[in-house]
Amino acid sequence: MSKEPRHQVNIHGVSNAPIITGGTSSGAISGGTYYAAPEGREQALAELIELLERLRAEVADREPAGREVLEDNLADLVQDARNLGDPARAEEVEPAVVRSRWAKVKGLLTEVSQVSEVVAKTSESIGQIFT
Repeated sequence: MSKEPRHQVNIHGVSNAPIITGGTSSGAISGGTYYAAPEGREQALAELIELLERLRAEVADREPAGREVLEDNLADLVQDARNLGDPARAEEVEPAVVRSRWAKVKGLLTEVSQVSEVVAKTSESIGQIFT
């Protein structure tokens, strides 16, 4: 019998995020809610929060349909990203809820072509973090 440590990883459902191998992992990993290596976690979340805040600011000057729903969902997404960065609150974040909120936001922003670049970058970030 080998004395090498044995690790088992089960991937199920839709797994469209990059898989990173090698290196070391420490601490609890639960629910597959975060893809990045520990050293990149804070930066990825900070970038996502910055994109969401930029989107909120750009939409504030426009009058898209469903503006109140849009603003509420963007605020909730910012809070989800902040909660994920807080070890005491990270378990509260449900990836399926985050993806649902983002789908609502994208749907409401289809008429606002000026924010399409931010929407694309935010979609990529959410897809990587909340898999």
